[in-house]
Amino acid sequence: MLIGIVASLFAAGGHQAHHLFDHIYALSPYWTLLITPFGLGLSVWLLRRYFSGALGGGIPQAIAALEPDSTVLRARVLSIKAVVGQIVLTLIGIA
Repeated sequence: MLIGIVASLFAAGGHQAHHLFDHIYALSPYWTLLITPFGLGLSVWLLRRYFSGALGGGIPQAIAALEPDSTVLRARVLSIKAVVGQIVLTLIGIA
C-alpha cells in the first residue's frame, strides 16, 4: 500500500512539475534557456551534497539487492535517503 501511495504522489508531482514547465514556457520560451542550466546545476549540487546514494539509474540498486555480500552497497543505495533523492532529483529534471 505504501508503494502505491508513493507512486501516486510521484506521478502527481511529475504532473505538477511538467505543468510548471509549461507555465514558464508560456511566459517566454527564453526563460527555459535560463532555467534549464540552473536546474541541472541545482540537481548536481543536491546529489553531491545530500543524496550521494541516489546516483545511477537503478542498476546499482538491482546489484545491491541481488548480491548477498554487498551490505555496504545495499545500505548506501537502498536507503530512504537515496529513494527520496531520486524522487526529488527526477522531479527537478522534469520541471
